[in-house]
This record gives sequence, structure tokens and C-alpha cells, in this order.
Amino acid sequence: MLPLWYLSVTIHVLSAILWVGGQAFMILALMPALREPAHRAVARTMLVSSIHRYGRVSTVCLHLLALTGLFNLWFRTGFNMQSPVTHAGLTKAMLWLVLLAISLYHDKVLGKRTVEAWARDPGGAETLALRRKSMLLGRVGFLLAVLMVFLGMWIVRPV
Repeated sequence: MLPLWYLSVTIHVLSAILWVGGQAFMILALMPALREPAHRAVARTMLVSSIHRYGRVSTVCLHLLALTGLFNLWFRTGFNMQSPVTHAGLTKAMLWLVLLAISLYHDKVLGKRTVEAWARDPGGAETLALRRKSMLLGRVGFLLAVLMVFLGMWIVRPV
């Protein structure tokens, strides 16, 4: 059973790296680069293409994080409700549900509306407002993901 736990933890950590790292890349590198005047002509198509590709990766990572996270929590605590580690793990599970809802809304609703508005009127007020909302929601999701990383570190090394 121990080799399975090591495999699960490895998949969990790699999935977290891809998921959180991908979000950080989008926020810190891709989006600022696409706002540069030299990239305006290709910004929308590059963003749509990047999000489409990363969307598949992040969906797999989110599911792997849920499966491996619950398995790891069960392995460590047996879901003992007296354990603060179990409470932290269940808090992460609830945050995962919130992040899933944010991701679905950001990608499937707000993101689609933003891309459509951007195609119709790149500099229009509606487009800019939707882009701001999308960026804000993406950053909220990223901060929640960082909080989940913090809780994960606490689970492994409680003080």
C-alpha cells in the first residue's frame, strides 16, 4: 500500500505544479505579453489557443488533485474527524469545489462572452469590462489555489 501512496503523492504534487504553475504563467507572463502593442493583432487568437490547450491540462489536473487528495487524506488519517489534518483536508476539498465552480464559470461563461465581445469590438467598453472581470476572477481563483497549496504544506508539516 505504501508504494501506491507514494505514487499518489507524486501525481498530486505534479498536478498541483501544473495547475498552479499554469495559472501563474497566464497571469504573470502570457497576459502581459499579449497586451503589448506589437502583439495586438494576434492577442485574441493566441489567448484562445493557449486557453484551449491549457484548459485540457487543467481539467485533468483538477480531477487528479481531487482523486489523489482524497486518497492521500484517507491514507494519512482514515478520515478521522478528530484529526486537524482531516479538517484541513476537507477544507481543501471544499475549496476545490469552489475553485471548480469558479473555473467553470470563468472558462465556459465569462470567457466565452469575453472572446465573443473581443472579436466584435476589440477596444469596446463591453470587451474591456468583460476582460477586467475575467482577469479579476482568474486572480481570485489563483489566490484560492495558493491557499490550497498552503493548506497542503500544513497537512504535511503541521506546526
